Formats: sequence, C-alpha cells, structure tokens
Amino acid sequence: MMVDVNLIIEYIVPIVSIIAAVMLGQTILSTCGFLISGQSLKTSMQCSFSLTQIGEFAFILATLGTSLKVTSDFLYPIVVAVSVFTTFTTPYMIRLAEPAYNGLKRILPASLIEKLERNADETDEKAPNELQQIWKANLKRFIFTMLINSVLCIAIMSIMLYYGQPLVAEIVPEKWVHPVTALIALILCSPFLWMLMKYGSDTPDVDKLWNSGSHWRVRLTACGLLRLLITAIFVSYFVDYAIPWSSLLGVFALIAILFIIYFSSHLEKQSKGLTKKFTENLSARERMQEQNDAKN
Repeated sequence: MMVDVNLIIEYIVPIVSIIAAVMLGQTILSTCGFLISGQSLKTSMQCSFSLTQIGEFAFILATLGTSLKVTSDFLYPIVVAVSVFTTFTTPYMIRLAEPAYNGLKRILPASLIEKLERNADETDEKAPNELQQIWKANLKRFIFTMLINSVLCIAIMSIMLYYGQPLVAEIVPEKWVHPVTALIALILCSPFLWMLMKYGSDTPDVDKLWNSGSHWRVRLTACGLLRLLITAIFVSYFVDYAIPWSSLLGVFALIAILFIIYFSSHLEKQSKGLTKKFTENLSARERMQEQNDAKN
C-alpha cells in the first residue's frame, strides 16, 4: 500500500540500480565473509543468497532522514520500492543458491572447489591452537585496518566535497573542477588506500598461515579479495566523480589506479611511516596516562 506506482516509473533507474547493488553486493560480500569465517563454499552461498534484501527497518531510516532534511524527499519511495521488491525475491534467491553453486562448480577448477568445500569444523579441530590464535589476531587486525582506513577515506572525501571543491572552483575552469577535486582527494587518500589493500598482508604470521595448508589459504585469499573490492569501491567513486562511466576511459583509469596503488613502493613507505608515527603517539599517550594515574 505504501508503493506509489507513478514514483516507481519516475525513478526506475535509481530503483533498479539500488536493487542490483543490494542483491549483487550482499551475495558477493556475504559469501566472502562466510568464507573468511571458515564456512564451506556451499554453506557460504546458501547463507549469502538468503540476505539479498533490505528489511522494513529501512523505512524508519528513510523516514528519519526525510524528516530531518538530511536526505531528499524522493529517497523514501525508492527505499520502499526496493524493500518490497527484494523481500518478494528473497525466497527465489534462496532457491537459486544451489543451482548457482552447481553452476560455479562447473566453472571453477575442481581442486579449488575441493579446497573450498572442506568441512570447516573438522579442519578447525585438526588445526593447532597456535594457528587458531594467529588467525584470530590476523582477523582482528584485518577488521581494524579496514574500519580505520575506510573512515579516514570517507572523511577526506567529505572534506574535499564540502570545503575543498569551492576552493578549487575559484582556481580552475568549471569543466576541470570535478577532475581536480577527485585527483586531490585521491592523492590524499592514497596512503590509506594502500593500507586497505596490503597492510599486514606480508607479515611472518600471515606467511605461516599460508604455508600451513589450503584451509588457511582460502581464508587469506577471501580477505585479500575483500580488501581489493573495498579499495576498488573507493577508487571507482573518485573515477566516477572525474570521468563518466559511459566511457571506457573510466574503466581503464580504475584498473590503472589500483595497479599503481598496489605496486607503489612510495605509498608503502609513506603508509608505514604514518602507521609508525600513529603507534608512537598512541604509546606516548598511554605512558603519560599511566604516569598520571600513578601520581594520583
């Protein structure tokens, strides 16, 4: 009853785009997440295919955003339409999980499928406690790195859009405002994008896990793919802001930027320097706090 057919027709492009993003994003990202947690490929796909919807709680968020004037008025009917559509399609997606898994089995190499399908519980029981502890520490570091660097990239993008772009507009011609703004933001974010892609991936602990069996390789590979995907999302935003996706130049720019970030020794040195400085400052603050507590 809350669906307005006229608004669906008017905003059909964003509605279809968001539906595709939700269904594909949930399927791919959730599958990677379940693989990282140690589940088999079949279980991961069955779980992820059951999460391809946004629930009624989205109505509350959309209503709150509209009432506080922080989102556009047209967002609410779009959210309603997407929620209704994805709710109705979820049972079909659940039924599609097994056929999709069977199709993937025919495409992927049999050796890879065998590794992904190993029983996670049996593998974990056989795994030494030391490796379990190393994996938990590595996973915690991975999540912390993703969150911190993602927040920093979002903060830099927001500052450039709200404060940097007006300054750029006063210096360069109008047609160059978006490309220059995106380039500056990309340069400022590049050390954090490198950390999103590679930080902590070449430690002795990671090497030890990699050499301890295919079970750990699957988890580490899933982490690496998730790192690459998150970095690609940030870079694609910069590219889309500067170059329309309608041209092949945008796709080539995305691939080239990811390649440069991944293999840049300068960004590696810069990122490690920032991390070292942050760690030293944090340690100094903790020591100062301990001294103050001791005095008190």
